[in-house]
Amino acid sequence: MHPEWTDAQRQIREQFRAFVDAEIRPHARRFDAEQRLSSDLAHRIGGRGLLIGDGLDALSLGLLHETVGAVCASTRSLLTVQGMVAAAIRRWGSATQRERWLPALANGTTVAAFALSEPDAGSDACALQCTAHADGEGFRLHGVKTWISFAEIAGLILLIARLDGQLTAFLVERDTAGLTVEPIRGLLGARASMLGTMRFEACHVPASARIGGVGFGFAAVAATALDYGRYSVAWGSTGAAGDAVTRAEVVARGARVLELPRGGSALGGSSSAVILVSLPEADALRVVSSMGDGLTPVIRSR
Repeated sequence: MHPEWTDAQRQIREQFRAFVDAEIRPHARRFDAEQRLSSDLAHRIGGRGLLIGDGLDALSLGLLHETVGAVCASTRSLLTVQGMVAAAIRRWGSATQRERWLPALANGTTVAAFALSEPDAGSDACALQCTAHADGEGFRLHGVKTWISFAEIAGLILLIARLDGQLTAFLVERDTAGLTVEPIRGLLGARASMLGTMRFEACHVPASARIGGVGFGFAAVAATALDYGRYSVAWGSTGAAGDAVTRAEVVARGARVLELPRGGSALGGSSSAVILVSLPEADALRVVSSMGDGLTPVIRSR
């Protein structure tokens, strides 16, 4: 299955490529070496209206993440996490939460983090140990989250914790007393994703910080974020795979290789063929997923 792009989608794809070539590709190696993105990158992407996919249909959103993913996995990760948190707030947030946070996430003045994984639980929601307890007019948060993308710079954290034993979601601001962040460095890939371990030590948040109902933290709020995240990662990964195949072909065509009997070569042509066959299959899966009922609708701020 090969998608039939509309003229508008072809045009927007070229716009995405031009933006990536101008703003991301020249800096991708430096991002990787320094293990951090430029401090103004989120704002520059947001200035183009691309940070949370506002107004893009599902295929166009996928094309954006594919184009960015082909050049810089860390920048694609920024789009992923920013969009995940925005999607959760858009669907489950109160009117006040949407009004306060969606514009800031869209224009890049606030970078988001999604705090689910824990040291002893990974992303297994059934094993999460971070807790929230009612305390006066708000809640006290206790626990540790780790492998959190953009923990180093996030101004807003979507946190999943147990309230009365039930998984519940909270929006936690970076300057909350008792919140500390320890950077995680030395990654093998997506090195500029600025991961960190987040410690919540009796962090007090107001009652208005809860998003969604008690017990809706994973099945509703986190599920919405994860749907967006999986879609983004799928497109970004096939973008990276396509770029890898293109580069491999360039190297292979210019390389001197050992010829083997019956037309084979030391480069392993059969493996290359499998890769080239698999990419159209992945393309088909992405397009089919974009047609699902509600998985990735047209993205609009409310």
